[in-house]
Amino acid sequence: MARMFSVSIPRLVDRLMALELADVSKEVQGFADDQSVDWSGDATVKERFLETLCKLVSTPALTLPVGRACRELLLVLIARLTDEQHSLRLLPRTNLHRHHVLSVLLRMSPNAAPFVWRYYRRQAPIFQPIMEHRARLSEIDQDELLAIVSAAHRFLTIDPTEFSRLWTWSPLFRLLSVQIREDGRWFAVQS
Repeated sequence: MARMFSVSIPRLVDRLMALELADVSKEVQGFADDQSVDWSGDATVKERFLETLCKLVSTPALTLPVGRACRELLLVLIARLTDEQHSLRLLPRTNLHRHHVLSVLLRMSPNAAPFVWRYYRRQAPIFQPIMEHRARLSEIDQDELLAIVSAAHRFLTIDPTEFSRLWTWSPLFRLLSVQIREDGRWFAVQS
């Protein structure tokens, strides 16, 4: 824990505040205001800060900007988000958001892939919604389909060998036979 916090937390707080995103500012304002915090030794403050970062990075609209601002801690954040003890509490409730968040973060920190593989080995396949709607594939929401295939494509481009073994990719071929958006079709073909 001490090694990971060789990163200057006050500097990270400043970077997050500089994003000028209301949700981010609201969450980190308390850390920015508290000048009495001993960042080097207070484990509870560090823990609260990590929890706050996990919460922020788990919000799909904030994943990319917060991830970029906290690049030095991405490995730690991904490890927490995919850990059984933390994942239910920290990751977004919907699978689609979960896939998006993890695929975006993993693209920024590919060395965290083992954590994500381990997480997905315990979860339902990313293509579960497609497999559940076999007969009524055209009834699946187009945005949901796009979210699934774009996240799957990001995972596959990060580590083709491991992610191609992790799931059965045949549901993607079924998408080519139904009417879906062009961008969804592109991701399906590329994957």
